[in-house]
Order: sequence, then structure tokens, then C-alpha cells
Amino acid sequence: MLMRRVERDPLPREESVELQLHSKQNKETIVGNANFMIFFPSFIAYRYSTVLKLFPFFVNHDNITFCTYIQADMAHPIHRYARAINFTPIFNTFTLKSVFGGDDGKTLPLKNNLLKELEMIAFPTTRFSVIKRIQDIFLVEVKMEEYPSSTPLYVDERFLEYHEYPLKERVKELPPLSSILETMKSFLGAPYLWGGNCRGVPDMLHFYPPKVEIGSLDKISQHTWGLEGMDCSGLLYFAASGFTPRNTSSLISYGNPVKIQGKNREDWNLLPGDLLVWKGHVIIVLNGNTVIESLGGRGVITTPLAQRLEEIETVLKRKPIDSWDSAISLPENERYVIRRWHPDLL
Repeated sequence: MLMRRVERDPLPREESVELQLHSKQNKETIVGNANFMIFFPSFIAYRYSTVLKLFPFFVNHDNITFCTYIQADMAHPIHRYARAINFTPIFNTFTLKSVFGGDDGKTLPLKNNLLKELEMIAFPTTRFSVIKRIQDIFLVEVKMEEYPSSTPLYVDERFLEYHEYPLKERVKELPPLSSILETMKSFLGAPYLWGGNCRGVPDMLHFYPPKVEIGSLDKISQHTWGLEGMDCSGLLYFAASGFTPRNTSSLISYGNPVKIQGKNREDWNLLPGDLLVWKGHVIIVLNGNTVIESLGGRGVITTPLAQRLEEIETVLKRKPIDSWDSAISLPENERYVIRRWHPDLL
């Protein structure tokens, strides 16, 4: 006997399933639509995009009682909570099959060499609230406390494990400042990646493989396809184990202000770990003479501190202020602040 479920309920409200029994030989309906109540526990299994629920039940046919399980594939995850298994990319679009490959299977929609569909990369064990599953593909729409967004966020659910109950937030442990600075230095020479904040996500090459050998693509496409590289705040975020805010819009008020307005640079007394930051970019003081940053088109680099300050003020024409909101009359594209944030310095 072949038993087939004929009506799917993605979020079943009762432990029952509607079945039809068909003969393998002539496909005749032996038992029409019938509700079989479940008296034994059902089981949940996961197979990438499909959440499977196995229903045990008894059927009596020709005075013979059969016990079997029916596999019910759910159109949406049963559970509304999930956790990142590994580093998990977050996107602002659900059209990833066209993003990674395009019509020819080997093209990325880069804008000024940037993949702006990538928002950030969540750390392992990051908690998500699952909003809905996108039909017929591997993506789910999610919300996350670590990265609040006014626009929808999407995750490939092959990076996730589902849970039935709400989860605790990821445990954040801030490394010592010396470790953070050493980690950042280890990325010198790494490429710039919009939204990047880890050493790479090789599973992207398995889940969305190009139709040609990855090595045959240009260098920017190669590292972008595997999400290798850092953006400016991502460099700090990764080195700090995801403890700091992910975007510069939050970093401009993170920690304590360094009083610099109206002072000579010799009197600023900058310390390793201090942030030179404005909306759109952050630079980290590495030592008394050097800063480190991930810069578009150049990747992770170091520059003499004095030289970088001069560039900020003469080329970018930004003025140092004590706190972001202390000079409202000054346009945002003409300001920068310095923030001291690590407990080792406070």
C-alpha cells in the first residue's frame, strides 16, 4: 500500500493528517479522505529547506492492522526560532540565485566592485526570529536583535538550526584589547568586502556554485563569491568577537568621547583602540603612530596616524568634534569624532 497525504497544512493545529490510500497496482482509492488521529508522539526532522514531520498511525485493512509513519513536508518551518550554526550571511534580498551567478551563472551584480545585497555576517549561535519561509527556495525572512533593520533580512536556512522555543541571545565575550589589535593586524592585506566581517563563508560556493571554475573568475569576484574580506566596521566587529556595534551609525556614539575639539593634535593623547569615526567609516588607532582600517578598493591597510588625520581634515574636509550631536550646525559630512570604548582604557 502507498499512503499519500493530500492536503498540507504548514502549521498544523491538531495532531491529525488527511490521507488517501492508493493501490500500488491500479492507484484505486481504497480509503477516501479520512482523518487518522495520532496517539503516539510525532517526530521532527530537518533536511535543508524542508521541515519534515513524521506521523505514526494505525490502519486496519482486510483485518490486518498496519502501523506506519507518514512524512509530511511543511511549506514553512514549524518553529519560529533559529540559531546560526556557523558564520551566517544576512542579505537584503531573497533573489540569491540570480545574485550569485546571474543569467550566465558566473556573474555577480557588483556596484563599484561591491556586493550591496550583503548586509552582514552573523556569528555562530546568533539568535533569529523566523518571520516566514520564501516558497520553493532555501531562504527565510528573519529578524535579529543584534542587527535591527527597517528592511527585510533574509538567510539561507541551510546555515540555521530550528528550535521550538525562544532562544537565549548569543553570549558575547569581549577579548582583551591586545588580542583585538593583534587580530586586526592578522587581516592586513585582506580584501574589502561590503558587509564582510569574517574570514569567509566557503559554503556559499557549495550552495550557490558558479558554472565555471571559481579560479577562472577575476579576483574581486572570487573573494566576493566566498564572502572573504572585511568592511571598515566589520574589521572591528570580528576582532571584538561581535561585541561592538556592527555599523558606524552606532559607533559614533559608542563608548566615551575623547575631548579633541579646539585642541592641538599633540594634546589629543590618543590610545590604541580609539576609534576615528563618522557615519560611513571607522579607523582604529593601532598604536601611537599608526592606524588600521579596511578601505574600499584597498582592503585592510595601515597608515601613519599623522598622515591619516591630515587626509581626513584636508582631503575629506572633516572637522574634529567632541561628540556627534554637539555640533548640529555642522553638516554630517563635515564631522568626525574619536571614541574610547574598550574597558581596558576606561
